Amino acid sequence: HFETTILPTSLNHWFCDLKDLTSITYNVIDGEAVELDTRFATSMEGMFKNCSSLKTNANGDIPGLTLGELNTDKVTSMQEMFAGCSSLETISLSHFEGYTTTSVESMFEGCTKLKSIEFDQFFGHNIENFAYMFKDCANLKELDLYYADTTTAITMTDMFAGAVRLE
Repeated sequence: HFETTILPTSLNHWFCDLKDLTSITYNVIDGEAVELDTRFATSMEGMFKNCSSLKTNANGDIPGLTLGELNTDKVTSMQEMFAGCSSLETISLSHFEGYTTTSVESMFEGCTKLKSIEFDQFFGHNIENFAYMFKDCANLKELDLYYADTTTAITMTDMFAGAVRLE
């Protein structure tokens, strides 16, 4: 048996529009162990966009995929990464590195059931585009943006538009 490693440079729209997606199982293909190694990925745009059945477990991870294991060191764009994930209630991005990320536009737009997001130190120092990031997150009540650095922000247009329960 040989272990197969998938080394994508882009994860753009990998699971986009899979409306019935509830978990990810990629660890065995044709009887071989498979590992998803994202250390070379530079973009995760729309990766889970419109996965309207997607939920997270108690740890804030997608069943079958520990979000903390996604290497985001080189990722510059996370635009619409979870946009339209209308069943998502909580998510943990506490292990995401955001130091090279320049755009999080619409990252959670339309996540209507989203109540909490764990960021920790996700917000790096290079994010320029925060536009619509939490747009229409109608159930989002609280955000800890202690580590958020917006000194390089160019646009924050409607970042919280429609986040009517945010305190």
